[in-house]
Amino acid sequence: MDTKQKKNRLTLKGKKWKDKTPTFFEPVYSFESQECQYPKTGLPGISYFKCEDESLIAKGWHVDALLYRDKDGKILGILNHYPQNMPAEYPNGPSERKGYINIFVNPKNKKSGIGTALVHEAIRRYDVDLNRLRWSSEGAPFINAF
Repeated sequence: MDTKQKKNRLTLKGKKWKDKTPTFFEPVYSFESQECQYPKTGLPGISYFKCEDESLIAKGWHVDALLYRDKDGKILGILNHYPQNMPAEYPNGPSERKGYINIFVNPKNKKSGIGTALVHEAIRRYDVDLNRLRWSSEGAPFINAF
């Protein structure tokens, strides 16, 4: 990489961008396993949904979800944001740290800009620092291209 290319690399919060490598255990949850947790229809575009099932409320937790829906209101993409640490006893999976995000896009709609739109919105709303997060083997190449 020449000097000009190095200067043009993505920077966030004043830090040089570091290529991401997969950093957590596989397998990753499927889009379908996530989609079923949200209302089947809604307004087109990106909307907010506060996830508060009984097990989360009992511990004072919630998950912020950004849902990307098509013109018919069908979910095509999901971004979960964790506003607090979610320890291992979190009922739906492994621990998540405050500020982490998970991105799920319907496999039929990948590479259509949905994940990118969701990440941009998460950065705007939650000041997400992509350099601090963990990535799956599919997520690392996506975030490097972001």
